[in-house]
Amino acid sequence: MKRFSSIRFKLLLLAFVLLSVPLTCFSIYTVHTLSRVYQDQLIQVQQARIVRAGALINSAFYRVISSEFGEMASKRKMLRHAALSLVDVGHNSERGQDAAVDLIHIMLKSIFEQGVTAFIYDRQNDQVISYDPTCRRSLSFQNIYGRSFEDILKRDDILLLSQGFFYYLKGPDDDYLAYILGQDQERVVAAFTPAGHSSTYTESGYRTVLENLQLMLDNYFAAVTHIEGHMLVVDGAGKVLYGQDPHRLVADNFEHHIKSRAENGEAAITEFSLSDDGHEHELSVYHYEPLDWYLIYISDLRVLFAPLSDFSTRVLIIGGLLGLVFMIIGGLQVARLLQPLEVVSAQAVRLGRSHLTDSDELRSIAQTLTQQRSGGEIGRIADAIAQMVTSLGENLQKLLQTQDRNKKVEGELGAAREIQMGMLPGKIPQKASAPYATDGLLIPAKEVGGDLYDICPLPGGRLGLVIGDVSDKGVPAALFMTMTVTLIREGLALNMNPGRLMNEVNLRLAEHNPNMMFVTLFIGVLERRSGRLTYANGGHCQPLVFSSSGEVRALTGQSGPVVGALPECSYEEFSATLKAGEGMLLYTDGVSEAQNEAHELFGEERIKELLRERHDSSSTQLLAAVEEAVERFRGAAAQSDDITMVALTPYKHA
Repeated sequence: MKRFSSIRFKLLLLAFVLLSVPLTCFSIYTVHTLSRVYQDQLIQVQQARIVRAGALINSAFYRVISSEFGEMASKRKMLRHAALSLVDVGHNSERGQDAAVDLIHIMLKSIFEQGVTAFIYDRQNDQVISYDPTCRRSLSFQNIYGRSFEDILKRDDILLLSQGFFYYLKGPDDDYLAYILGQDQERVVAAFTPAGHSSTYTESGYRTVLENLQLMLDNYFAAVTHIEGHMLVVDGAGKVLYGQDPHRLVADNFEHHIKSRAENGEAAITEFSLSDDGHEHELSVYHYEPLDWYLIYISDLRVLFAPLSDFSTRVLIIGGLLGLVFMIIGGLQVARLLQPLEVVSAQAVRLGRSHLTDSDELRSIAQTLTQQRSGGEIGRIADAIAQMVTSLGENLQKLLQTQDRNKKVEGELGAAREIQMGMLPGKIPQKASAPYATDGLLIPAKEVGGDLYDICPLPGGRLGLVIGDVSDKGVPAALFMTMTVTLIREGLALNMNPGRLMNEVNLRLAEHNPNMMFVTLFIGVLERRSGRLTYANGGHCQPLVFSSSGEVRALTGQSGPVVGALPECSYEEFSATLKAGEGMLLYTDGVSEAQNEAHELFGEERIKELLRERHDSSSTQLLAAVEEAVERFRGAAAQSDDITMVALTPYKHA
């Protein structure tokens, strides 16, 4: 299956289609065109042969008539010459037509003094040009086959033979012999003379004329037959007078096809096809009305198209051979063109299987691709892949170096995180915080954070509570946080009250702060027995105090702005008292400003609502409940800030 899906096979198939389809279409078009032209020529040849046969029959008929009736024959040429001359005289103007009629009357009268009546019949306007009223009446005369003289004059085949036609007419009181000569599409020259009681023109005498005619035609008919078809002459009753009826084709189809088509057809010659034993025959039929004879030319299309079929077969064979030759040439050319592409493909496979950290392997692949000098698109592809392989090796080495550095940085950050987390207070013994229980929580957004908190027991039954949020994140914030915690612990150890301690921390941080970093800070000292809380708040979130009844209030009062940015700032100290059963929650803005996917804030109200619900929880349980609520609210949104909390709750005895 891989062989059939390869690009070589697809290109060979494409070449075959591109070559075979035009050749096939050209062969089919050639055969179809030749067949159509051949058939058209066949029809023309058949019509020419029928016209020639009709001319021979008409000529023989004329010779029989002229031998019995010399007067009509001798006047025929004079009539034709006079008619041609006089038609042109009155062709244009009405006055000229009147003069032509007068001249025709005089000349025809002088020519036909022995009972021959002649006139010109305008077929388009149904007009008889003559002074003799007999001419007009003669239009209703009928020949022995029942057609009127006027209908005969309007037939299209009147113009077919230049030597004219003879008709045997029957009038109301006599028989007539008529001669008709077509001049153009509009006019016909006609002449007729009474046959009287001449035996020649009686009906029995007319049959004798036909018998004499048949004897004369025996010599003529052999000249119009042809080996490619069959020429037949059939009378009105369907009897074959001359020729041979192949397979009774004429006898079986004469009445319903041949006779009806020939008599009703608008053209002088009618063409149609008939089938016999699965063979198609082309027929051309001409009705020679003066004798009610049908001239039929039959062609066996199987025989006629045999040479064309042989030629078509040769064309298809030659086309197939040419297609095969072109396929071989195209295949060789495709193979030559695809050789560089196969090299490129092999090197691409080699690249996929190689170890990308092996620089020697990558260099070898690039050199092999660069050596392909095929030019064109494939050459450019090879050069591009070679450059890609070279760049891939270089970038991979840089990536490995970067990964090594990142691992070192990650190790250092991990160590920094451990150091930072180690600075946080551990579990405070119950006796050091009684009658309260305390706990803290810090969840940094990065490896190391900028938040801080501290819970430190102090002499005299006091408890220090500290929470802060550095303005930056990462390592700088962690260093600033470490410095802040160190200063606060040092101050608390020196028994400084919160207000003074915040002023000292602000001065120390501001002395060496080139990056203008700052920290929001809350420092409180709680007297455990009395519940009195002394505190200073430097721009930090207000702690929330909650009671056992579910009431929640904030510790108001801001001592000053953020700490560490402005050395001249002074921070005021405040105090408050925690009643029996009350607890307190300190938190950073990482809790209140936590965002969900819709960029909504968690908010202080949700924290208060949670304190109302969990006011009787321990400090550890309270911190866990707030953390869970924030996580649930945030959903799939990432943590954007450090989360830090300190909880102070009344101690619950087990």
